[in-house]
Amino acid sequence: MIPEEQAPEGEVLLSFEIDPTARLVSVRGSGPAQGPEWIELFDRVLASDLHEPGYNFLIDRREITSVPSRETVDRIIDYYRSHAQQFGRCRLASVTLSDPAYGMTRMASVFAERTTVEVGVFRDFAEARRWLASRSS
Repeated sequence: MIPEEQAPEGEVLLSFEIDPTARLVSVRGSGPAQGPEWIELFDRVLASDLHEPGYNFLIDRREITSVPSRETVDRIIDYYRSHAQQFGRCRLASVTLSDPAYGMTRMASVFAERTTVEVGVFRDFAEARRWLASRSS
């Protein structure tokens, strides 16, 4: 299970769990996560023996206290592009309650259209899970 811990105020905690049966990477975060922390998380996921190209991502941003900057969006999109083989064709569902984070992630979804990662942003987990499950293989 994903640890239920939270980062001390001002600290970033990004954790993940890989479910090979569901072909799903679940990510939970708290604190002011920005580009370098997300890149480090993706590095850890892609290096995991459990990860395979084509696994979907379900990202819980509800306790992330920062809003992605345009620079962060650009860095992550560049990362998707440069690691396309490791990601494979997949979907990434981001769940947030923050209006600014929702908007920036929506912008990222448009930029990601030229990568192998299809990005969706949601306000509730049930909707995000349905979208991930609807992916045609």
